[in-house]
Amino acid sequence: MYQQFPLFYPYPISDDPENQFDVDQYNATIRLGFHTHPPQRKTIQNPYELVIHALDNYTGSGIISKYREAFDAARKSAKNNKLLTTFKEIPHSKKYQQTSRGDVDSVNSEIENRGLYLSCGQVLFHGGDTPSPNQSFTTKRQFSTTFCPKIAAWHACCDGIGKWDRKKSDHPLDAENPTIWILEVSASLNKKALIFHKGGANMADEMEAVFETGVTITPHKVTQYEANKLVTIVQASIT
Repeated sequence: MYQQFPLFYPYPISDDPENQFDVDQYNATIRLGFHTHPPQRKTIQNPYELVIHALDNYTGSGIISKYREAFDAARKSAKNNKLLTTFKEIPHSKKYQQTSRGDVDSVNSEIENRGLYLSCGQVLFHGGDTPSPNQSFTTKRQFSTTFCPKIAAWHACCDGIGKWDRKKSDHPLDAENPTIWILEVSASLNKKALIFHKGGANMADEMEAVFETGVTITPHKVTQYEANKLVTIVQASIT
């Protein structure tokens, strides 16, 4: 049976008028030494603008909250329509979610049997560390993405998980080349992904979609943006 996760594209997104909570968050962020902008009402038109917004508002914002709420509603609808699987049905993928480890063939099998196809035009994000942002690559193991650019920004800036098959430590690392990929699903993509219906035990919900082995990432545009550190942003297709 062909099962597909409905297209999630909630743009444009506008936050609420400035409130005291946003002011307090801004003041706290400045005291911690992070780069951010004063709170103001804003509208985000597309995924690239949302990545920039996430980098400028590292501790969160009204727009990021609204985006997460919209995704939670879309995912809940998919769950109610029995499109999403439970952790009991995917024990190997559950272990992968919690540890970034797992038997490649076993996780692939669970994705093939329990995963979903993604809609053409669906945008996902991936954060990692690479010295070669213009380079296409085809994955040799599962490929973890997120629906949320804030999660991708954290991984880009704080750990080495994007160094595929070359991770040297279980502990977060300071990225040498922090990179965020904005990935648009191509009409030719024939690989499935598991969309976890919630975060794992004692874990934050990373709004994760894990693809089976063999997806190809092809960059189309590479830019850089100076936030708390210089971050490379790669706009790419996933096939």
